[in-house]
Amino acid sequence: MNEHVNKEHLLRESDDLFRLILENVDDLIAVLDTEGERVYNSPGYYRILKDNTAGDSFAHVHPEDRTRIKALFRQVVQTGTGGRAEYRYLTGDGSVRYIESQSSVVKNDGGHVVNVLVVSRDITERKQAEQAMQAAKEAAEAALERATMAERKIINISEETRERIGQELHDDLGQHLTGVAFLSEVLNKQLSAKNWPEMHSVTRITALINEAVVRTRQLAQGLYPVELKEAGLQAMLGQLANQLKSIYGVDCEVQYDDNFVAGSTSLAINMFRIAQEAANNAIKHGAATKISITINLSPDTCIFEIIDNGSGIDIAKQGGLGMHTMRYRATLIGASFTCEPVTSGGTKVSVKFPA
Repeated sequence: MNEHVNKEHLLRESDDLFRLILENVDDLIAVLDTEGERVYNSPGYYRILKDNTAGDSFAHVHPEDRTRIKALFRQVVQTGTGGRAEYRYLTGDGSVRYIESQSSVVKNDGGHVVNVLVVSRDITERKQAEQAMQAAKEAAEAALERATMAERKIINISEETRERIGQELHDDLGQHLTGVAFLSEVLNKQLSAKNWPEMHSVTRITALINEAVVRTRQLAQGLYPVELKEAGLQAMLGQLANQLKSIYGVDCEVQYDDNFVAGSTSLAINMFRIAQEAANNAIKHGAATKISITINLSPDTCIFEIIDNGSGIDIAKQGGLGMHTMRYRATLIGASFTCEPVTSGGTKVSVKFPA
């Protein structure tokens, strides 16, 4: 008799403990029959979801998720294997909560499913954080895309402005200076015929005007490199080397693989502008006296490098406009960009892209 009483006491204690766990655990526990009718709710359903109803367990599933969840439930019953699902739940107070559920089956002695045990957890805060992160990511990507488009427009406007100024230098100022040089030459011949002493001054003026004509054409070609479309990138790089020599007295050498061909005007113009910017930086900031421009091909990579013997790059100035523009031009042609000091002194600008 005492043993029987002890067993009943232990059972009551076990039931009380089980009930205490169910009342305080954050997980939601429900038992469903094979038709999906809810035969048991843990207290958490009312505490968390404000729902204490029995009956159809799918009634509070969000309409957009209901068909999918019903299909998953039928699959659990038919196969006898549990499953996992996420869905939205319409609570008793009208709010929407995100639920993650894990189901398992209860079978009779004959191996037939008689009940489905569903253990659920409220993951609303986690889903909201994920959605906020996704929204922030999309907003950042949109802002980056707008910035990229603006930057591309700035580059295009800059290129158009260069071309316009280059054309005006060549067609307007260049032609005007050529006309002045012609008149000066005529005047020089007239004075020479009369052996006037002023002819020496006119000769000097004529030489200076002709030099101005040459420099104007060189500047025009640098701003509007028409030879890129006609003679190609290699010829224009050679022209750049000549300009650096004649204008700044810098020894510039151009070497390239004979098999290299710029496949598009965009590739050619951006490579040329990078070379221009790198050379100008080397002269202005590094006081370089020698610059080498090389294009090397490997089976799958093209390496475009501008190396100078100047005082080296100032790491603090890597964020300057010129450096930023070179980096951006590299991205336009699908290339990687690096700018680093050379061990022996000077700076190396390297652009790598698929051959």
